[in-house]
Amino acid sequence: SVVDDSAPKAKSFGGQVTDWLSDPNIRERAKSGRQTARMALAGATLRNHLSAIETLKALNMPATDENVQKTLLTSDATNFARVERFPNVLPLHGRKRVMRDLLPSRNLGVGSAWEYLEYMGSGPDTAVSVTSITSVTTVATLTATAHGCRVGDRIYVSGATEAGYNGYFFVVSVPTADTLTYTIDAATADTTTGTIVFRNLSIWAGAATVAENNAKPESKLLPRTVTGVIELIAHIFRVSKQALDDVIGLQSDINTMGIRGLAELEEYKFLYGTGAASTITGLLVATGTQSYSQAVNGAVGRFSMLRHGMTLLENVGAMPSACVMNPNDHETFETSVGLDDHWLLPAGSDGGTSSFWRCPCVVTRSIAPGTILMGDFQEGAYIVDRESPNVSFADQDGDDFKYNRLAIRFEERLGLAIPRPEFFIELSLTS
Repeated sequence: SVVDDSAPKAKSFGGQVTDWLSDPNIRERAKSGRQTARMALAGATLRNHLSAIETLKALNMPATDENVQKTLLTSDATNFARVERFPNVLPLHGRKRVMRDLLPSRNLGVGSAWEYLEYMGSGPDTAVSVTSITSVTTVATLTATAHGCRVGDRIYVSGATEAGYNGYFFVVSVPTADTLTYTIDAATADTTTGTIVFRNLSIWAGAATVAENNAKPESKLLPRTVTGVIELIAHIFRVSKQALDDVIGLQSDINTMGIRGLAELEEYKFLYGTGAASTITGLLVATGTQSYSQAVNGAVGRFSMLRHGMTLLENVGAMPSACVMNPNDHETFETSVGLDDHWLLPAGSDGGTSSFWRCPCVVTRSIAPGTILMGDFQEGAYIVDRESPNVSFADQDGDDFKYNRLAIRFEERLGLAIPRPEFFIELSLTS
């Protein structure tokens, strides 16, 4: 047989990128999207390859597939280090929505701690005088002439002799135009004295109608400074070099499982992080969030609880963007039936995005059964990314070189800021 050597041979990836960059019209083509399909790379991936080619050029080395790959695996741009790193590794398999999809993120360039303002609210600069505060067990009744508060408003009380009456609270009821009730942490003296004042922090400061050439009212912002921390989460796999060489797809499987391990712990931390020893404080642990328990048993009570949770969030100016629940509770909602045994199927149970009362639902096993987190995830909190999920490996950890093993490390560094804790509510199922 005759072998035809005249057919053009496919260029290496490095060669393709070099040709692509040498095209004088590449910028215009990139803008219009024409004739760039063969370079289907994400922005970060393309930047990494361009950086690799620049490194090879500086070292006077050809941009072959092997050399580009080696350069991408270096931890130091000036040499081929033994400890190799794949930045920003993400699982390739399909997945459902998780809490990271709900929360916006910001990058932290340096350091392991930062400060942010937790906005306790904004009200008029001049506080409202309180006539009296009395209580029965944990129900406190505040009397102030024409207080103007509504159910769900957040108030700040100060000046009471009994410290238990002071602090940030939510209005539970408004019996009259001159009285309101709120819940204190523990029973205290039936009455209190002092020069007591309060501010309504849900009226968005002291804005008022002002006649021409008159003084404008002053507003007062009541924030507190919170020190956020960066938490490192990581784990290591050990595998023989022969297994990586011989088992097809093993490296990909380890990458997927390693990153998923980080993601599942991350999900739990966003919910239940204790904040101890420089770790994340989770949304279900943070102070200042709201809470509400199911008031009526059965299916109607469950759906009513979700709807009332939305109202409590809207009363403080939040816009509920999602609720987070355990798979078992999600099944309970979707299999709920009415008195005549018909399904109470909410919107989204037809195979689309699950939602309740127009509020999308994220299902995760990280949250405990019986607990539902609802909130304004776009405005109430955000993730601080210090170091994206990455994988590094080496063969010189302990006896690994002796036994021809590789240690594969997956890790990320991140934090969670909660500037508006009242924008989240913990809902408790009772049946």
